[in-house]
Amino acid sequence: MASCVLALPVASQEARDTARLSDVVISAAATPVDRGQAPATTTVLLGRALRERGITSLADALRTVPGVDVVRSGSFGSTTSLFVRGGERDYVKVLIDGVSVNEPGGSIDAAHLGIADVERIEIVRGPSSVLFGSDAVSGVIHIITNRGQRGLRATAVAQSGSFGSRKGELSVQGGNGGAIYALSGAHRVSSGILPFNNDHRTGSVSGSAGLVGVRAALRLTGHRSAGRYEFPTDGAGVPVDSNQFTREIRNVLGAEGTATLGSLADVRLLISHSSLDRRSANAPDSPGDSADYYYQTDTRSHRRGADLRASVALAREARLTLGAAYERQREVSDGTSTFGTFVLDPTHFNESRDTRAAYGELLAHPIERMQLAIGGRIDDNSRFGAFHTGRLAATASLTSTTVLRASWGSAFKEPAFTEVFPTSFSLGDPALQPERTRTWEAGLDQQLGERLTIGARYFDQRFRDLIQYRFVDRAQDLTTPNYANVAAATARGVEVEAALASLAGLDLSASLTRVRTEVTDEGFGASGTLVVGGPLLRRAEWLGSLSAALRATSRLLVGAESHYTGERTDYDFASSGFVRLDPFTTVSLFADYHLPIRWSAFDLSAMGRVENAFDAGYQSVF
Repeated sequence: MASCVLALPVASQEARDTARLSDVVISAAATPVDRGQAPATTTVLLGRALRERGITSLADALRTVPGVDVVRSGSFGSTTSLFVRGGERDYVKVLIDGVSVNEPGGSIDAAHLGIADVERIEIVRGPSSVLFGSDAVSGVIHIITNRGQRGLRATAVAQSGSFGSRKGELSVQGGNGGAIYALSGAHRVSSGILPFNNDHRTGSVSGSAGLVGVRAALRLTGHRSAGRYEFPTDGAGVPVDSNQFTREIRNVLGAEGTATLGSLADVRLLISHSSLDRRSANAPDSPGDSADYYYQTDTRSHRRGADLRASVALAREARLTLGAAYERQREVSDGTSTFGTFVLDPTHFNESRDTRAAYGELLAHPIERMQLAIGGRIDDNSRFGAFHTGRLAATASLTSTTVLRASWGSAFKEPAFTEVFPTSFSLGDPALQPERTRTWEAGLDQQLGERLTIGARYFDQRFRDLIQYRFVDRAQDLTTPNYANVAAATARGVEVEAALASLAGLDLSASLTRVRTEVTDEGFGASGTLVVGGPLLRRAEWLGSLSAALRATSRLLVGAESHYTGERTDYDFASSGFVRLDPFTTVSLFADYHLPIRWSAFDLSAMGRVENAFDAGYQSVF
């Protein structure tokens, strides 16, 4: 399929900022650190650059990042999974301004996450449980929204394109003295690719307000998004249903305070709240509906917590950070189902759990040109008890242009509520332990001249205690749980990337990733999806991307992006057999033109984007 989008962004009169942001990241270590010396492999995407290319969703923004496999299960708005370095789809911690938005148990659907209010996105690859606790198994994606600025800047965007796509955005940033603020809103709609009942609608509002002093700062953030996806397909993928849908409402709130105590110590406190309200329904009230199965489920979950950390400068350029965290999770769900003429009793689920954690990280320079990072954490959960994780990393600057990095780390993912507690359809196991991983990696980054950088790294991940479902005949057995820690797998691979910056106005970047996953323990083997020696499902072995952007004139930016996805293995549940999905390549074209006209006090631009320009046919999911 191909699509084309045209837009008219309108910004308050202001010279375009051509200065490059400082290469400092806040998600790879306990304190801000130069990206070249970070203890974990980190990629930074700038929101402004993404929007200039016509990218509007988090999922599309991540497609250029090495090791990140974005898998959408159907049309626009369908479930979108993020597989990082071959890990499971619930092994990625997603944060908005430091606040976790994963559901309890790690699940995250990126289908409705936009980037209208994004300043930058930091993608940390590798285990990060030492800093972020559960779910940060194979990576962390930290979305950092606009903080505001002195003066006033306003932007409006209107877009329209094929497949009934329309989009509107409005954002305002400003400030005076030590007070800054940012407000934004966005709305997107699409009619989808299926013949009926395939609309996708998302909307979001967000805000940030901050006070910045000489030695202290306070920032309040809020984000609310809603998405609705309509789909007509039954279990076999046939479009038959005219009113089936899923809907979600997400709220994210954060209050972050920082203070500098003297010249050696810093303190940070983050108080967070995130909630998700999801409804899925298929009601028998319109022609064409499936006649044998109707349902409605409502699930509400929230995470509330606080994270306090203090950082102290020691001798020999060393810094020690100690932290303590608390989080409370709750999940409530209600559901009704009808199979033909058989109506099941309504279901109700309501459970909660608490986690207390203590952690620490030491950043030290034992010798010149070398940095060590040593970290450890203990999480004490009210359901599965204490769990330990650690990380050891070394970064060595062999020369002023050559950096060698090596690391080892462990991480964990806590069980989902429905895997631990009984529901109307399954019996959970209160003795379940978290899924865990041990990972090591080594890599080299090389600067060639002033404009060309290349990097390569090898990683090895070993997943243990994977939680697997098994069927139990309740007519014969009323006590055996449906879930247990039994399976294991590995994911090993290589990432190679290169970037050429500002050569006669041309920016080029390329990446290639190979990930080989292998099941080492199939556990029960009952579902057939895990076979010893076979791959994990839905993860492509090869991923590649190529991007080119040319600043043709001071007003015109043009470019193209190409994404390659290799073969992947999936499962046909109808025939109970494995299938291989063919490789595919998509190409997108974009242009952004700063018009030489003005409207009132505003500058105007026009942009266009053609997705999948050569109409490649493909399936991400069977």
